[in-house]
Amino acid sequence: MSKLRFDLAQQGLHCILKPYQAEVMRFLWDTGKPQDSRAVHQHIKDADIPGASSRPSVINFLNHMVEEGFLKFYSKSTKGGHKRVYSLVNGWSKTEEVFRRQVADMFQLGLFQFKQSPNQTARDE
Repeated sequence: MSKLRFDLAQQGLHCILKPYQAEVMRFLWDTGKPQDSRAVHQHIKDADIPGASSRPSVINFLNHMVEEGFLKFYSKSTKGGHKRVYSLVNGWSKTEEVFRRQVADMFQLGLFQFKQSPNQTARDE
């Protein structure tokens, strides 16, 4: 089950992503090649996005998108140990258009299931 949340008060990618998160995804789409968290965080810092987050927040977001199935990663050995290198998943997030379609489909399915569920409240369970 997805943990993405939809904010009707926002528009575009900001309906489901914070500004820095939307920029992370745009960076991955624009570069079209695998990136480590250091490069992604550096891009966020350079983009000077209001409310931009720390590197741990960027890493948590990247890992969350892996859990959601929109990104994948491989481990790369470095002098300091291992680091994750993140890339887009072709069928789920290859482009912003594909990503938007996949997210819309996920929400549509969730709304359908909500509509079809029996009238229950937490108290009824």
